[in-house]
Amino acid sequence: MIRKNLEHAALAWVWPHMDGTPREWIEPIERACAKDDDRGPVRRPTFPAPTIAGMASSPASTVTRYLAGLPDDRRDLVAGVRDVVNANLPAGYQETMQYGMIGWSVPHELYPAGYHSDPSQPLPLAALASQKQYVSLYLMGTYCGCAVEESGESAESTWFREAWLATGRKLNMGKSCVRFKKLDDVALDVVAEAFRRLPVDEYIARYEAVRPAANGGRKR
Repeated sequence: MIRKNLEHAALAWVWPHMDGTPREWIEPIERACAKDDDRGPVRRPTFPAPTIAGMASSPASTVTRYLAGLPDDRRDLVAGVRDVVNANLPAGYQETMQYGMIGWSVPHELYPAGYHSDPSQPLPLAALASQKQYVSLYLMGTYCGCAVEESGESAESTWFREAWLATGRKLNMGKSCVRFKKLDDVALDVVAEAFRRLPVDEYIARYEAVRPAANGGRKR
């Protein structure tokens, strides 16, 4: 069971099984999960090939430019979810463009080590992206892998799923994101609580508990 939990913990940090997942997020965990332990080879996870075109990664350098480049209906949807996130984002996080999406992350000033697969990037918490068929809200914090249950879900992801379904809304949920096409489809109160319940210090502690060994760490 411990071994199974460690696999889930590692996998949760790359937002897997999503079309368009950037390769730089996937490769470090694939390598880690491919290593042998004292009981034999660890099962290597499989991932679909990235579909960057489908991901609609934007070259925009600012959130304002990203929003300006969206069609009116998508702009209203993305802006509506973004407003809820920003209104409930705990102190310490920052909003930036990251990997061609609107992202929320832990700034290097607070966590100098950055993201383990690319230390030049701040540690991601969440991202919001307009895809071809829908909008995706990636919730890295919710899928942190720090407390994996028998079901294979983390305690946070179980809470999120149950809270969303309790609103009566349909949940289109991948391994690390929620997909939706209209603002009315979004359980905004649940999204708000998902961010409020993860202060930056708690998130860093969870990340450091499962991250691959690296130099830097948090700023003391």
